[in-house]
This record gives sequence, structure tokens and C-alpha cells, in this order.
Amino acid sequence: MSRSSLATIFVNLWVATVALSLLVTVLFALIIWPHEASTEEKLAGVQDWVDGLELHKQGYRSHREQDLPRAIEFYDAAIEKRPDFVRVLYLRGSARLALADHQGAIEDFSETLALVPSFRGAYNSRGVARYEQGDIEGALDDFEKSMKAHPTWSQPYVNRGHVKRDLGDAEGAMRDYDRTIELQPLSAFAYDSRGVLKHELGDVEGAMADFDAAVDILKYGGPNYNCLRNRAALREALGDSKGAAEDLARYQDIHDERTAKP
Repeated sequence: MSRSSLATIFVNLWVATVALSLLVTVLFALIIWPHEASTEEKLAGVQDWVDGLELHKQGYRSHREQDLPRAIEFYDAAIEKRPDFVRVLYLRGSARLALADHQGAIEDFSETLALVPSFRGAYNSRGVARYEQGDIEGALDDFEKSMKAHPTWSQPYVNRGHVKRDLGDAEGAMRDYDRTIELQPLSAFAYDSRGVLKHELGDVEGAMADFDAAVDILKYGGPNYNCLRNRAALREALGDSKGAAEDLARYQDIHDERTAKP
């Protein structure tokens, strides 16, 4: 079975799980609905839940197809039906972040956290949005809150490592990249990031080892393939033009495959 088929199965299972949880919530809502509400109000409320779920599904489909403006339109409509739809608030924030609407993304992630204070992804994503907006202190604070909420989740560590590296704290960045790899040994992104830092510090052998590890992880279908370009640059600098050309060709093949329109 291909990775794309497995991905489709997992997405369908996830959507089915969401649908089931929402159905249970709707039934629960009907049971505890205020006694003073009329039958029409109760039915209208249930219809809003159902409509919100369908709009969420359409938005998520557009999101996966990278049609982010269209996804946001569906998310807007779903939130209009259900202002407390946490998952949609988070997804809309993610889409806005990808479109560089940092303030909009921060607002969505903040609303998400107001509803679910333990939502680890919202802290981490808001940290990224704040960092890209230039709010370094806010970004570091969000990454640390994400770590505190879920100490074994690797993503905020690698993101904090990027911030520390940009601030010139190479030692702190290295610790964060090390911790990321300790928590997630198949993080090509962390190996690649640590390799870049090692190269900047003059550790060519260590950098190449990390780039090799990142490239090797690609066989599992990870999202980060920029490691091929970084290894190509290092190989070229070391006089291995053939190896550099092979890495660049492989990078282009993966890029073309992943960015091709369905």
C-alpha cells in the first residue's frame, strides 16, 4: 500500500472520529439544552452543529489541497455557525499563518487557547506567528508554555532553537536541537537545523553527519527535504561536485512531486 493511500485512510479515520465526537456532543446538548428553549431553537442549534461540521470538512479538504484562501472561507462560515469550534479556529489560524497573516493567526490561536488552555499546538503555532511578526519575547514565552504543557513534544524545542540561533545563542540553540532529536529521532528538520548550525560553527564533519541523517530519514516520507540542498552546498564546498549535483537533482524531483497539482 502506498504512503498516499495510508495518508488517505488516516485522514478519513480522523474525519470519522471528529464526526462521531460531534454527534455525541450534539446528543448531549439536546439532553441538557435549557428547558426554556423552544423546539425550533433546539433544532436550529442542532442544524448549526451539523452545518459547521460539513463546512469544516470542506475547509479541511481545501486546506490539504493548499487552496488556503478557499479553506479560510469555509472556516469562516463554520465559525459563524459555531463560534466555539476549537478545531476550526486552530485550522484557520494555521492557514492564516501560512499566508503570512500573522495578526489574524495570532488572534485565532489566542481564541483557541481561551477555549482550550492546554492546546499545545496553539501555543507553538502562536509562537511561530509572533516570531515572524518580530515579537521575540512573545515567541519564546509561547514555546516555553507549549513545553510546559507537553514536555515530551519536540516541535517547540526546535522552534525555540531557531530563535536562539538567530539571537546568536549557538549553545542554547544546540541544546534545543539535541533535545528535539532526543524526543523525536526521526525529525529530519532537527538534524538539518543542527547541521546548519554546526556548519556555521566550523564543524564540517558534524554538519555532514547531520545532513546525512536528515537525508536518510527522507525514506520515511518526512516533510523536510531542504536537507538535500544544504548537503549539496556542503558537498560543493568540499569539492564533491558530483554528489552536490545528485542531491540537487533529487531535491528537485521531490519538490516537483510534492508541489504538483492533483
